[in-house]
Amino acid sequence: MPLLLSTISAREGCPASAPLQNRVRQTPVVFHGLAVQADPLSKGIQYSAQFWLIKVYKGSHALAHFFHLDSLQQDSIDIRDRRVNVTGFLRAEGATTPECWPPLAAQKYYVVLAAVVGQQLVAREENAGALVDWSVTTEEEVWRG
Repeated sequence: MPLLLSTISAREGCPASAPLQNRVRQTPVVFHGLAVQADPLSKGIQYSAQFWLIKVYKGSHALAHFFHLDSLQQDSIDIRDRRVNVTGFLRAEGATTPECWPPLAAQKYYVVLAAVVGQQLVAREENAGALVDWSVTTEEEVWRG
């Protein structure tokens, strides 16, 4: 039992324990996606993952530009049902606090926090972690963010 308590305490000290609403406000692109696959390469401290976009919460104009859509297709409804690669996820073993960076699991739903940087969609790991397990509750928190 003490081990479980120490694990919970360690996670509370993680930057990802910051309120989700605050994290959403600080992130330019936020979407609900199904993780299709993660990059299997084991070298380096970062990896990429592919998602199936289900819903765009924030940043639809940035994503429309990223997908080279015309100005009439910049609504979030026009951006869903697409695959997208997201780079820059931190590997737990490469982080100083591995308990703060749970690995991405394929075929699981997430809220993804990202930014368009040049020609890439990059995970916003540096300030609070880029992945949040999706649920109805987390979706409500995102909308309030």
